[in-house]
Amino acid sequence: MTLIESILSKEVQDYLEEKIPYLGKIDDVQALSGGRSNPNVLLIADRGKFVLRAQPSGTLLSKAHDMAREFKVLSALKDTSFPIPKVYFLCQDKSILGVDFYVMDYIEGDISQSFYLPELNNAQRRSTYIHMVEVLADLHELDTNKLGLTNYGREGSYYQRQYHRWQKAFEASGHPEVDAFTELSNWLGTHLPEKEDRVLVHGDYRLDNIVFNPDTREINAVLDWELSTLGDSLSDLGYLLGILDAPKDFIFSGFGNVDRSSFGIPEEYELLEIYCERRGIESIENWPFYKSFGFFRLASICAGIHGRVAQGNAVDPQSAVFAKMVKPLCEIGCAIII
Repeated sequence: MTLIESILSKEVQDYLEEKIPYLGKIDDVQALSGGRSNPNVLLIADRGKFVLRAQPSGTLLSKAHDMAREFKVLSALKDTSFPIPKVYFLCQDKSILGVDFYVMDYIEGDISQSFYLPELNNAQRRSTYIHMVEVLADLHELDTNKLGLTNYGREGSYYQRQYHRWQKAFEASGHPEVDAFTELSNWLGTHLPEKEDRVLVHGDYRLDNIVFNPDTREINAVLDWELSTLGDSLSDLGYLLGILDAPKDFIFSGFGNVDRSSFGIPEEYELLEIYCERRGIESIENWPFYKSFGFFRLASICAGIHGRVAQGNAVDPQSAVFAKMVKPLCEIGCAIII
C-alpha cells in the first residue's frame, strides 16, 4: 500500500481528525512535488489545507530524515517572527503509516526551482536574493537559549563534526569512489576554521526550500529543517551563495559563467556586505572554505540520493539525475579552492 493509499484509509483519516479536531473531513490527498527524499502530502480538508511530511520508506542512513528534530525546531520557532509553517503534532507510532511523520500548515506562495527566476523581472530577482540573505541573517541572530534549543547541537567544533559526518555518509551511500571528492575532502580537512560561532543553522537554506509571497517577494515560510542544528552561521551563507559559482549549464543552473547583472542578481560582495551589516560582522576570513564546504556536503547528499535510487525508495522523479551529480559538484568545489 502506498503512502497516499494509507492516508486515504478510514483508520488513518480518523486518527488525523482526532489529532487535529478542527481539521474536519479530509476531502482530497495529493502528493506534493519538490522533495527529493521526504514525501510531502497535501491534505485538503473541510477547514483548510495541511501538509503531512514523512520519512521515506526503506533503509535510512544513520541520523537521516529525523522527523522529531524538524518538529522540535519548528515548534521552538512558533512564537518568533521568523517565517515558518505552524506544526500540529508528531507521530512516531509506526503502526499508523509505517514511518515517522508530522503535520503542519500548508503555506500559499511561490517556490522556485530555477535560480534564474524566469517568471520575475530584474528588480524582483534582485529583491528576492537580497531578502533571502536578510532573512538568513535574522535566523542566525535568534537567541537559542530563549528558544529552548541550547542542546539542539553537540558541543565541540561544528566543522569537525560536519566534515566527518558527510565523509561517513558518502562512504555509507555505496557510491563509487570519486577522485574529486577525495581531493576536496583532503583540502577541507586541513583548512577547517579555527573560529566558529554557535547559532541555529538551517543546513539546507536555498531558493527551493523557501515559499515567497508572489506579489511582495517577502518570505512566507522557510521549509525543510531536516539538517538544522547549532553550528557556524557561515556554513549556511556559503551554501546559499555557492550557486553563484556553478555554471549555467549545470543541473542547478548557476551564475558562475554569466553576467549576473543582466539578470538583476546582486554580486557576491554586495550580498556579503548585506549579511555582515545586518549581523554586525566586520569581515569574513577564508571565504572560499565556506562555499567549497557547501559543495562537499551537497555532493555527499547526492551520493545518498544515489543510494536511495539503487534501493528503489527515492521520492523525486529527478532523483536519478541528482544521483549523478557527485563528481560535478566536487569539481566545482575544487575549482573554488584553487
